[in-house]
This record gives sequence, structure tokens and C-alpha cells, in this order.
Amino acid sequence: MKERIYDNDAEHFKLQKELTLKEYKEMTSKKKKRNKYFNIKTEYKGRVFASEKEANHAYALDISKKAMFPSQRVSYWIPQVPFTFACGTKMIVDFLVLYADGRYEFQDTKGGEATKTAAYKIKKKLLKNEYSLDLKEV
Repeated sequence: MKERIYDNDAEHFKLQKELTLKEYKEMTSKKKKRNKYFNIKTEYKGRVFASEKEANHAYALDISKKAMFPSQRVSYWIPQVPFTFACGTKMIVDFLVLYADGRYEFQDTKGGEATKTAAYKIKKKLLKNEYSLDLKEV
């Protein structure tokens, strides 16, 4: 039994010697942890968004800049708007959207009910109570 372990160790050492340092590091590096909600980080116009849905919504907002009616036309939008509540809790809203008719709207992209966690629901209520802002889920 000891000889077999020794042989395996020797073969393993031989294999390591034949690999370049870069190859060895790639082979032994830890695998990336997958996202809890299976989001795929997506780049749009040089900005990396947390999900493909969020990037697609940014694209839709850019398209809305050409809308015919002022109530639908987006003047501009700001991504990742931070809020800090009195209790010290923080929340980042995905988009602040300003329309041509003067309205503004805070929007958060949600993939489904699974992403509406208890913490998210509490923060949404805090946003309403402390800042008097409604959060639209898209």
C-alpha cells in the first residue's frame, strides 16, 4: 500500500514538473463561486451591470430617449443610486429615470419573486417612509 501511494505521489510530482507555472496555477486555482440567483454580469456601454436583465433595461431606457411623447421620453437616467437610512442600513437602487415632462422615477430590476428577499422588502419600506419615494420594480 505504501509503494502505491509513493508511486502516485511521484507521478503527481512528475506531472507538476511538466506543467508551466501558469498552467499549474490555473489547474489548482479555486473555482469561482456561482451567483445566488444565477445572474450573468453584462456589460453595456462600458458599464458592467449585475444582471443581463439590468443591462437590457438600461438599453431600453436609452431607446426611450427617442420616444415621441414627453410622458414616455426619457431625458436621462442615472445607474446605481445609493441611499443610507437613519438606522445605518444602505440600499442601492438600480436606476433614477428622469422623463421629458419633468417626472422622475426610481426603478429596480427584479428577476422574480425569489429576488424579493425579506431584506429587500424592508429596505423598500424604509425608502418609502424616510424619503417618501416609491420604487418601481421592472
